Amino acid sequence: MWGEGGPNAPIAPLQIYAFGHESNDVMLFGTVDYELKDGRKTRADWGARAQFANEDGELKMQFYQVYLASILSTECAATESNMSSRIVLP
Repeated sequence: MWGEGGPNAPIAPLQIYAFGHESNDVMLFGTVDYELKDGRKTRADWGARAQFANEDGELKMQFYQVYLASILSTECAATESNMSSRIVLP
């Protein structure tokens, strides 16, 4: 879908939403700039869900799932069919 470098800007969340005072689940929102394989440049909104687990007194990421906005999937529909990635950490 995108060129060798993938996103050409740092992927930093603009907003983070916790599910409650003691929750280890959060939702994140941000934007990312991409340069596609065909040279086009585009910006996409993204959202993510993250779950943390307490291991030996430290919070460690246990699960992270990212969703890209439909505008990117519309532009890239011919080259990429799955626009979400899911990472499950041990």
